[in-house]
Amino acid sequence: ARPFNGRPSCSIQFFNGQGGAMFKVFVRRDKERNLLPDQVQRFEELRRRYAEPAVAG
Repeated sequence: ARPFNGRPSCSIQFFNGQGGAMFKVFVRRDKERNLLPDQVQRFEELRRRYAEPAVAG
């Protein structure tokens, strides 16, 4: 999680060839603006899955 406005934040971001942000997907928050725990868990699972280096075949 990376801080945004003093609060933890989680996102997946897509960038164009010039390095500009094209699309951002953020983990949802509750009414008190806290990250939803089940969403953080899913985010972390995706991060682990896709952050692992690919195995050469």
